[in-house]
Amino acid sequence: MVGAVRPPTAPPVEAAGTSKRAWVLGLGLASVVSIVVIVIAVKATRKQAPSGAQSGSATGSAIVALGSGSASSPGTALAPPSDAAVAESSPDAAAFDAITAARLAGLLHDAGSGSGKHPPPGTHPNPNTKPVTPPGTNPNVKTVTPPGTNPNTKPVTPVGTAPPPVVETEASIAAECKTSCQSAKSSCYNVSARCEADCRANRELRGCLKPPYKSCNQMAMCGMRAVCGSEVLRGAGTCRAAATCQKDTCNGNNAIKCGCSCAMKMSPINAHALSALDACAMNCGLDETCIQNKCMVQITTCAAQ
Repeated sequence: MVGAVRPPTAPPVEAAGTSKRAWVLGLGLASVVSIVVIVIAVKATRKQAPSGAQSGSATGSAIVALGSGSASSPGTALAPPSDAAVAESSPDAAAFDAITAARLAGLLHDAGSGSGKHPPPGTHPNPNTKPVTPPGTNPNVKTVTPPGTNPNTKPVTPVGTAPPPVVETEASIAAECKTSCQSAKSSCYNVSARCEADCRANRELRGCLKPPYKSCNQMAMCGMRAVCGSEVLRGAGTCRAAATCQKDTCNGNNAIKCGCSCAMKMSPINAHALSALDACAMNCGLDETCIQNKCMVQITTCAAQ
C-alpha cells in the first residue's frame, strides 16, 4: 500500500555478530594502550617520588586501575580509563606528550639491567655508530718530526763555542808528563832522561809528547820545533850530515842550542832518527865511549838517512 509504514526489520544476525567482535577488539586494544600509559606514568612517578610511600600509592593505583579494567563480567562493556583517572594515578602523567612517552617506553627495555639508573632519554649508545674523526684530522697520519730535527740526536755544542779551560796544577802537569814520557820511551825510544823535566817546563812540548801519536816521526818533529823553534827542519839535509855537525861543533852548556842549529836545514822526514840519536847521546852525557857502546843502533839508523 502506498504510504504505508513498513515494520522495522531486524539487522542480519551475521552483521550484528561482526560488529560486536570489532567493538570488543577495539576495546581490547584501547585497554592495552591504557595499561602502557599507566605503566609509563608509574615509572615516572617512581623516579620522582622522594620516598617509598609515594611509590607504593602509585603502584596501588596502577593495580586498582588494572583490576577494574580486567575483572569484568561477561557481556559487560569495559570503558577505557578516563584521562582524570590517569592523571590521578600520577600527578605528572598528564604532562607527558607522545615524544616523552616514547622515550620512557624505551627506558622500560633497560629495567632488568639491575643498575636502577638509566641515561637521559635520547642518550642510549648505538653499537653500530662508528667514532667520528674531527674535521681536518686524519687518523692514519702518524706524528711527523719537523724537518731538520732528529729526536735521537743529542744536544750539540754550538760551533765556535770552546770547551771550558782545564785548570792545570803542578801535580796534574807532573802526572801528565810522567805518563807521556813513559809512552814515548816505550813506543819510539827517542826521549832522554830529562824528558819529564823538559815536559814540565815547556807547555808546547807537553802537547807533542801527549799520546796518541800519528807516528814517531811526527812526534819527534813536533818536539824538535817545540824546543828549537819553528824554523828548524826546513831543509832537505840528511840525518848523517846533521849528526856530524853536532859531533864536531857541539859540546858543553850550549849543546842544545848548537844541536838545533845543526838540524836547521835537515829534512823533517829524518826527525825521528836524529832525535833518537840525540836522546841516547844525552843519556851518555855526550861521552864518546858511552855513545859508541850504547848508541850503535841509533848511529847506524841515522847514517842511513
